[in-house]
Amino acid sequence: PPRLAGSYVCLMPGSTWASKAWPAAHFRELVAKARAEGLDTVLLGAPDEVALGAEVAGGEALNLCGQTSLKEAAAWLRGARAAVGNDSGLSHLAAACGTPIVALYGATDPTVSAPWGPRCRALLKEGIPCAPCFQPHCTVAGHPCLAGISPGEVWNQVQELLKT
Repeated sequence: PPRLAGSYVCLMPGSTWASKAWPAAHFRELVAKARAEGLDTVLLGAPDEVALGAEVAGGEALNLCGQTSLKEAAAWLRGARAAVGNDSGLSHLAAACGTPIVALYGATDPTVSAPWGPRCRALLKEGIPCAPCFQPHCTVAGHPCLAGISPGEVWNQVQELLKT
């Protein structure tokens, strides 16, 4: 199995609904922000998310999408300094592993389904009248509920969690 020499963060860019997916380019920016802080990045996800993982990794992160069992994903999450993911099972798994997690919300309601724990943060862009819509596909140009959450805002939340 792959190993990393240093500290790392896990990113989980996949989602069962397109409307629950933060843009891949935003996840890609987190890879750069982690690298600037001296952290490696590991991507976790399902077999049908291999291409998404490769897009986010860009040769600068370890793409394990489709390559881990649930138990192995939990082990990677347990060893991570922090994790960032969409409203997904892996975000809940990160919380269950005690990993600081920033979970991103748009189409769904974090007051109902956010990962639970003292080191969990749920981000929802305020002021978006259609969110949460609970629809599998966004009908609004530019998908503002998630695209409007900046990588800088997410990384700031990660850094805050790392202080706790």
